Amino acid sequence: MLIEDCLLIRLPVTPGSWAEDIPPVPDGFQATLVFGHLDDAINHAETMGELGYTVAGVGIDHAGAPADDPFADIMIERRLANAYPRWRDGLMHHGAKVYDLSMGPVQRVFAAAIAAHTPQWGGNHRLRQHHIPVYLRPLT
Repeated sequence: MLIEDCLLIRLPVTPGSWAEDIPPVPDGFQATLVFGHLDDAINHAETMGELGYTVAGVGIDHAGAPADDPFADIMIERRLANAYPRWRDGLMHHGAKVYDLSMGPVQRVFAAAIAAHTPQWGGNHRLRQHHIPVYLRPLT
């Protein structure tokens, strides 16, 4: 699978029990998640992991978002959004913005965000299928 086959979904992180309201990843699919701010990762990473999201890191470039607006980026294969429109609509209900990574200009604007997700993709460009405890690391 190529980056061009993916979507980047930017979700605003709101105060309170934000993560508990996010729909879980459908069975058989993968989604990586990177938080824009450390505080949000500390508060929500464990819950998002329990919902099936692979937390890939924290502290990415704020391209496309004001610096003070907390957000989380989810990267998925386009076929997940197509196969599960109710799941996709559940994310959209939370104010998500969807960016199609098949477009070169979008890839350039979100290069740092994409790079934060790609270490979780294996050599065959599939998301690694291991279950490790959620960890957070600053991204450079």
